[in-house]
Amino acid sequence: MRSNYLLNILDKVERTSNFTSKICQKLAYKRKVAFMHIPKCAGTSIMEYLRNHNKTSWQGHIDGPTTRLEYVNHFRKYSDNQDNSQLEYYIYRHRQSILLDCFRRGYPIISGHVPFLSSLKSSYPDYFYFTVVRNPLLRWLSSFNYAVKTKIYKEITYELIEEIGLSYALDVMMHSKAGLFEGQILSLFFGEAGKVIYNLNNVKISNNNVFEMFDHIGHTENVGKTEERLREEGIIKYRSGIGMYNLSNETKKKDKHIAYLESM
Repeated sequence: MRSNYLLNILDKVERTSNFTSKICQKLAYKRKVAFMHIPKCAGTSIMEYLRNHNKTSWQGHIDGPTTRLEYVNHFRKYSDNQDNSQLEYYIYRHRQSILLDCFRRGYPIISGHVPFLSSLKSSYPDYFYFTVVRNPLLRWLSSFNYAVKTKIYKEITYELIEEIGLSYALDVMMHSKAGLFEGQILSLFFGEAGKVIYNLNNVKISNNNVFEMFDHIGHTENVGKTEERLREEGIIKYRSGIGMYNLSNETKKKDKHIAYLESM
């Protein structure tokens, strides 16, 4: 009983924003940081770098596989007629509710595969907001490669590539619902969770609002600039481990087929 009581108290303390703010001060943060991780844009390496550098726990991270499973197990049964794009849209909405809770708790680092809302900036101005983008075509090819390796989509498999050839397989993927959805990822993430799918007239306005909320938008071809900016803000103090300067090369090494796909 005493042990459970103590755990409940610790849990309440841990959830208090004042407590997390004190942790930030103790760790010498000048600002807390919120990173919008767009898929296939070196985001996993950046999230690991931030937390390893600052020796910070993964509280405040919206985990992709976990939240996907949560949605599918608890909500999908009420919407079995959803196609891939609609499913992703509602998964992102589910993650946004968790995102807002992370901001309310004041975690020093917030991150994940979740489109940010433009209203966050005015509600939580003490955070440094940043993201990293990639050439849309190269990002799509990386996603294609990942889909083949992990067998995410039925539209594309190694067997299909062997049967009809890589160029035809790319064409199949490009014209599938999954491929079209992947092609809209940047608009989706800068459109506050997929307004591009349902309301094309509003997406431009939404994109502009979200663009303006970010303190920094980096590029995978030069993540060194992102590292410099984070250092200027006092979020990181020095280079440690791999460093962001080498992330682009490391990302390409992980995607073994990307060099071949990019040459097509």
